[in-house]
Amino acid sequence: MTTWEHCELLYGYNEHCTAQWSGLSWDLSALQGKVFTITDTLESGPNYAYAFSLCGNADLTQSGLTSAVVAKCASTSGAAGEVMTDGAPAYQVYNNAYCKRVGADQSGSNKERFARGNQMNWALLDPMNPAMGLELTYTGGNTCKATQYQDSKQCNFAGSDGTTYCSRGMKIRMVRDIKVEGV
Repeated sequence: MTTWEHCELLYGYNEHCTAQWSGLSWDLSALQGKVFTITDTLESGPNYAYAFSLCGNADLTQSGLTSAVVAKCASTSGAAGEVMTDGAPAYQVYNNAYCKRVGADQSGSNKERFARGNQMNWALLDPMNPAMGLELTYTGGNTCKATQYQDSKQCNFAGSDGTTYCSRGMKIRMVRDIKVEGV
């Protein structure tokens, strides 16, 4: 028998874009295959754009980014000198000049992804209130210097020079819009 007091794992099924926990289920399949783009523009400088997809790699031709930016994202490199050309679930574009993968390739079957290392995880936003929503985390993207990253547990990539680097990642929070009437 499952009760709310027991800590159970949340199971996310990437191919179906669904998650299950303690008898509850979430179906995000209507969002699968779509590309979402967020821009973060500051008056005095740097400008960022993030293009991402749920439960799979982002097809940047559907992102609204210019063809020149899409071309820059075809091959990306990180601070450790690694070059990535496979697909990615998310990309970070800086000033329309630099592109980084934010998460590792999500193509292939579950078995193929697990063989590469599972770099997509599901979590509840609040286990005490599971209706609040889900969090989808991608890891394993291009590296950056440890001083540029806030989540030290992602700083586990050793470069050929012995320096420790961090893998870029992204958390996508899907929050339920709760309306309270009469307040």
